[in-house]
Amino acid sequence: TSVMFRSDIVQGRDPFYNESSRHEDTEACYEILQRYDFGFVHQVLTFTRRENESITTTIRMYDPRYLLDKYIIDLRYGRCFLSEREYVRQLTMDEYSYYRFLGRRIFSRDIKELLEYHKEGLRNIGHQLQFLKVAKYALIITMECILDLKGIIRYLYGLLIRGARHSKKELLSASIDKE
Repeated sequence: TSVMFRSDIVQGRDPFYNESSRHEDTEACYEILQRYDFGFVHQVLTFTRRENESITTTIRMYDPRYLLDKYIIDLRYGRCFLSEREYVRQLTMDEYSYYRFLGRRIFSRDIKELLEYHKEGLRNIGHQLQFLKVAKYALIITMECILDLKGIIRYLYGLLIRGARHSKKELLSASIDKE
């Protein structure tokens, strides 16, 4: 989505964006929404660039579903806009998704850059990346893969089927050669 701000709001914020944040535009919106109402313009007024060298394109490498952004928004603004019950529920869900994502990526080639990106993002709001949670979800995901009996059976069945097809081709090939 795109937003337009009243000029008095823009002029009243110096600087308008907190450039130390990776999601300064989103955070500016939440900060403004704490003091002002919002409305909708039901017309197409903007366009989005695709496949370019923008910050958003770079961020997608390390946070393809914007999980860090959601987690930061929960931590910084959740209590301002949600009831305590809603806040706890949303934070729990987003924290789970966030650390599970990091746990899944723990064995990727770009893990150092990925963790540095996430450490920096949380550091900007005064939080730390919880490495024990990353390790916990990496272990859980590893165990799920090991204990995925259905997946193992499907894999072995696939090998058997491919092997059986391969054997039939060999038999047909052998019988044609004999003729």
